[in-house]
Amino acid sequence: MQETAKKKLKLVVSDLHLGKGRLLPGGGINSLEEFYFGEKLVEFIHYYSSGAFREYDVELIINGDFLNFLQVDYKGHFLAVLTEGVCLEILKSIVAGHPKVFKAMSDFALKPGNSLTYVVGNHDQAMLWPACREYLNQSVGISIRYKNIVYFFDGVHIEHGHMH
Repeated sequence: MQETAKKKLKLVVSDLHLGKGRLLPGGGINSLEEFYFGEKLVEFIHYYSSGAFREYDVELIINGDFLNFLQVDYKGHFLAVLTEGVCLEILKSIVAGHPKVFKAMSDFALKPGNSLTYVVGNHDQAMLWPACREYLNQSVGISIRYKNIVYFFDGVHIEHGHMH
C-alpha cells in the first residue's frame, strides 16, 4: 500500500519587532514596544497547527526583525555597542515580555512535521551570536534553522528587506 505524501505549507512572517512587552515590570507602559498583536499571533500559530492543517508539515519562516534588539534597554540604558552577553540578556527580556507568543511557538515547533526557520534582519542581528541562538532554541524546544542573509528553497528566494 502506497503512503500518500503529507502536504507542506510555508508561512512567512516579517517585521513583528517584539520588544520586552507592553508593560514594564513596575506596571508602566513601555512606549518603545511596537508589537501589540500577541494574541493574534498566538491564534495564527495555533490555527496552522490544528484543524485542517493538523496533518500538514508546516514551516514557519521568520523573515527578519521578529525581535527588536534596537529598542530594548539593557539595565536601563540604551547602548551604542551591543555584545553577545548584552544581547543575550535583552533576548531573555523579550522572551519574558511575550510568554504566550513563545509558548505558542514551542507548541508549534514540537508538533511532528513542523519547523522554524529564522532569517536574520537588521533589528535582530544579535541572532547571529551562538548564545542568542541557543537561548531561543531552548525557549521553543527545538533547533531552529537560522539563515544569515537569504533562504532559498524550491525556486523561492526569501530575504529581509534591509538587503536592498
